[in-house]
Amino acid sequence: MKWIGLCLLPVMVYAHWSVNDIWKISVKQTNTFSFISDWENLSFSPSGITTTNDPSWLSILDVSCGEGYLFSHVFVDFEGSSEITLEVHNSDDNTLLAKTNLTESGILPLSHVYQKKIDVWAYLSSGTKLYSIGVVRTKEIPLHPTNVIVNPQILYYPEGRLLIDLTLQSPAYLEIELYNKRGDRLASIIPLSYYTAGPLSLQWTPLSIAKTYLMSGSAYVYVRYRISTGSKEWAHRFEIVYL
Repeated sequence: MKWIGLCLLPVMVYAHWSVNDIWKISVKQTNTFSFISDWENLSFSPSGITTTNDPSWLSILDVSCGEGYLFSHVFVDFEGSSEITLEVHNSDDNTLLAKTNLTESGILPLSHVYQKKIDVWAYLSSGTKLYSIGVVRTKEIPLHPTNVIVNPQILYYPEGRLLIDLTLQSPAYLEIELYNKRGDRLASIIPLSYYTAGPLSLQWTPLSIAKTYLMSGSAYVYVRYRISTGSKEWAHRFEIVYL
């Protein structure tokens, strides 16, 4: 059924993300949305889309969230005595990414979907009237400073051990380095590497670096990261003290 995407072109050309990052299709008499779905079993009017047989379906194909964004959720506004099934697929290989059944207006969360382009399918039961359907996106920020824990604040040389726990909200390139206050790099705790979303626990000891100036004074732990599809880089700094 991927051929239906050819008919979606008139909609996609003129559809844009709004200022509040919503991509929404509402029903209009002249809306080209009426030509991209199960038109034989659907009735279109300014007040909504009504099913005439059970089931019927609507599709939004090749929706791109854009660089620096991830999809947040799909929403539908409808009424009826039955339910709507929402499915989200990877546009590239049609893999099912998320699915839910709704008996009233609601959302399908996409917090664990990291693909940049998706297809949305809505299966409507008989007697359902759909008023609008849309997709919401959010900025892609893989790591918040509140999701990084560096312990202890005071590290005893040479037997001290530095523990770093963090949680990536989305896949990202990550590196962690140690600098003194003069800006000299003391150590690379982890080199720049690609990590998937989820928790990460690291430990490092000064014994792994034979440098006398690690023995005392303040130092900074820099946690740097960037998203997998862009060059912009973020950094969080945490201060520790050597004794």
